[in-house]
Amino acid sequence: LKNELSTRLPSSKDFFSATSSGKPSVLSSTFDAFEFSSLEPFFKAAVPTVVGTLTFAASLSLSTFLQFRLLKISTSTPPPIPSLVGIGSVAAAALVSHVFSVKAFEVINNSYREGNFVGHYNTHTGITMGNLFTMPIDMNLFDERNLSHAVRVCIVGIVVYKGLGGRFWSISPSSLTHLGSFARNIFSLPASSRYATKGERHTIEKLGRAIGCHTCGSREIFGRAKGQNGVRFIADHMPPQSVVKQINSRWHRKFLGKYGVVKQRFFPQCVTCSNKQGGILSRAVLETSKNLSTSGGGANAHLHGRRLRKEHLAGGALVAITLFGAKDQDIFRNGGGNRARFKKMQVEVVEKMTDVW
Repeated sequence: LKNELSTRLPSSKDFFSATSSGKPSVLSSTFDAFEFSSLEPFFKAAVPTVVGTLTFAASLSLSTFLQFRLLKISTSTPPPIPSLVGIGSVAAAALVSHVFSVKAFEVINNSYREGNFVGHYNTHTGITMGNLFTMPIDMNLFDERNLSHAVRVCIVGIVVYKGLGGRFWSISPSSLTHLGSFARNIFSLPASSRYATKGERHTIEKLGRAIGCHTCGSREIFGRAKGQNGVRFIADHMPPQSVVKQINSRWHRKFLGKYGVVKQRFFPQCVTCSNKQGGILSRAVLETSKNLSTSGGGANAHLHGRRLRKEHLAGGALVAITLFGAKDQDIFRNGGGNRARFKKMQVEVVEKMTDVW
């Protein structure tokens, strides 16, 4: 029995390493026999989706940073500037996400086609530094066909972003003396010049823990800063009291009487942002600022670019529109990016609008 087993079973050396003749080891052959090709649909869908989502989110984060550092735009900047910048940011993010996700699909597709993926990782690769950085989509925007496709992608990205609840102005950094990027009226309470009641403070605390601070978006799950009685969120008057007093003192507001009085609401604000707001307004009042509402913007604004939101999933949705259910040749032909599908979407929308009109 011992002699029989020794002739039939491989040695430990043969099991874990290749033979001197260059033949694959038993372990390598076992892995090669595994049907990695069955994972191809998963990788072709998952990798581009992740790449597209992260690229979209990163592009919007870059926009927030540039608005903070260079443009000095915040949520207190007079409208429609934040909204217009936000629309441009979403359009650019959609286009960048589209290109990167198709490139990710191309890399995965080439890996499987050349037999280089997972189980065959040590064979000659078809991915080189030369083709890794080539564009999978013709982006010469001086060509009318390329420009038309880019515009379609941007429009679809904007529509998807809006459909997921995104607001263009909220991409701008949060002003500490104005509605923050995370503020939503549905998650606020009516307010007057008085302080919040015990019941209102309790409700604001629950809202803050559920949806976060309207300025920075934090839910203070691991936060250490606490206010009186251990609360993590303050019922923040929006606009702040000193801002409302200044606005209501203007002649055109007085002329309109009760119709010109600024209305306030309570929004949840974390203790950290509340303390910052108090310091900014105190300095602005001492300096006799003529516009207290914008004093929390500019260099004083809160940079929230690293906080992910559900509307950032627009990048993944754009990947699904581009790739899912499409053949490889449809994705790469005519300049790349599944142009036929986007053009078909445009034609269908135009036809439906024509029927309605």
